[in-house]
Amino acid sequence: MKSYGIDVQLFDYLEAKASENERKEGYDIADYLLKVRPDEAILQQMIKRNPNLKTLIETFDLKLVSVQRSILQPKVLPPKKRGFRL
Repeated sequence: MKSYGIDVQLFDYLEAKASENERKEGYDIADYLLKVRPDEAILQQMIKRNPNLKTLIETFDLKLVSVQRSILQPKVLPPKKRGFRL
C-alpha cells in the first residue's frame, strides 16, 4: 500500500482487548462497533440534537453517571373514520 502512497498504521486494540471467545469467533472492529455504544457517545448525540444541554452541563458542572436506555413505543394513531355523509 505504501508503494501507492497510502500511509498505513497497525491498530492492535482488538488483539490486546479481545476475549478468547471473541478471538475464536473472529471478531473485528465492526463487531465491536455494533456491540459497544459508550454512554459518552449517547450524550454527544443528545448534545448534537440540543446544544443547550452542553450549556447546562458546563454551567452546573454536571457529570455523566449513567445512561438509561429505553425501548421507544411506536405512536398509535386513532383509527381513520370511514364512510360518507349524505
